[in-house]
Amino acid sequence: LVHRLDKDTSGILLIARNSNAANLLTEAFKNKTIRKTYLAFVLGSPKKEEGVINIPICKKFVGKNEKVYPDRVNGKEAITEFKLLEKFEEHSLLELSPLTGRTHQLRVHCKELGHPIIGDVKYGGRDVIKRDISRRVCLHAKKIVIEDFFGKKLEIETDLPDFLMPKEEKVPNKAPNQEVQKDKLPRRDQREETEDSSRSGRSDSRKDSRKVFYKKGKNFRSKRKW
Repeated sequence: LVHRLDKDTSGILLIARNSNAANLLTEAFKNKTIRKTYLAFVLGSPKKEEGVINIPICKKFVGKNEKVYPDRVNGKEAITEFKLLEKFEEHSLLELSPLTGRTHQLRVHCKELGHPIIGDVKYGGRDVIKRDISRRVCLHAKKIVIEDFFGKKLEIETDLPDFLMPKEEKVPNKAPNQEVQKDKLPRRDQREETEDSSRSGRSDSRKDSRKVFYKKGKNFRSKRKW
């Protein structure tokens, strides 16, 4: 595994099939020759349509929980490019390109930008809970471009994440004519006749099974030697 994602983040995950590929990808990440693109659904809309977030961050423990905070003194360099793709009434869709690969970098940078990611309660609090949009963090690894993968340029891209899919596509398709109209329901007398016939059918089958069982038992006993 050469490329990790947060537990609640969807999208591309790079796994090397052999040691040569693993070494190549690891060096590419160190040399920053791999470009990653994420989609994030955030609360509110940034004033600028595009820009660069350059805020050092570091890990700190709060009790037993680990969390990442901005730290301009002791933090590690963290740089993210952002671009506004679409604006809605209360939310917006951003394209994020991390130039460094720090833990929770995009989530912290969006929060410091003033627009935390929808569903990211850890950094955005309860204000980002939007069950009608998604029940998870709205962050998706959309595209990865590797400039030199054994002499070739490799581009990997995924489909749209679930939080950007139309609502009708999220719900499983129902079978046609699943709901029965009232005027097509059988009358009461018809239902009673159907129930009576089903009961009589079950009783007849039980009698037949008892007869078969008795005959088999009788034949079986007649062949035994006492």
